Amino acid sequence: MESIRNEWIEDLGEVPPGNGVESSLWISSLKQASKAAMTKDEQRVYAAKKSKLQKAMAVVEEDEPLNSDSMRRAVEDDDWSAAVDEQTKETIAVAPESGIVSPFAKESATVETITGVKELNMENCNLVLDEVRPYLVADGGNVRVLKVDEGDVQVLLEGACGSCPSSTTTMKLGIEKVLKENFADFRSVSAVSDVADALGSELTVELCDHVLEQVRPAI
Repeated sequence: MESIRNEWIEDLGEVPPGNGVESSLWISSLKQASKAAMTKDEQRVYAAKKSKLQKAMAVVEEDEPLNSDSMRRAVEDDDWSAAVDEQTKETIAVAPESGIVSPFAKESATVETITGVKELNMENCNLVLDEVRPYLVADGGNVRVLKVDEGDVQVLLEGACGSCPSSTTTMKLGIEKVLKENFADFRSVSAVSDVADALGSELTVELCDHVLEQVRPAI
């Protein structure tokens, strides 16, 4: 765990408060506070269990004959094996489903962390693309999902994004990457410059929504 902590701090580039030399002082004070909170009976039980575990464990500083003698006396004179078994069961933790994540890592905004919502539809696509929209808006552009058909997504790059020479890069490194990470049945994404090409001339909810989108800011 110490090596994992050091890796997280190295990735962060700085030592967060409480993770420097002062942490040892906190640990010491916590141990004292924990012991002070115990009743006398709890302290006796704790001391007995600690003694059994120490007897059962080899002491590195002792030479081999003395170490062997300590182990023999522990086996003969006490029920140390029960204490070790109890301690082992208490320290075995169930691995988290999502794995260990650095507490210093920033969370990304997805569809409810996409654990429960995985259906590829227009609503969820628009929700997921909120992750990249701030970057597009900052450059005078935006993106709208026009159509989702069996894993194929059609989007409209609005504003500066539509005429930007880097629009292909935007599609690959931004929009496509986010959709691929969040939807298992995602296949491809394509950009259209003319809404009629994607939606046709037939009056549909999507076409009406697109037309109304152009006047909504003025309402």
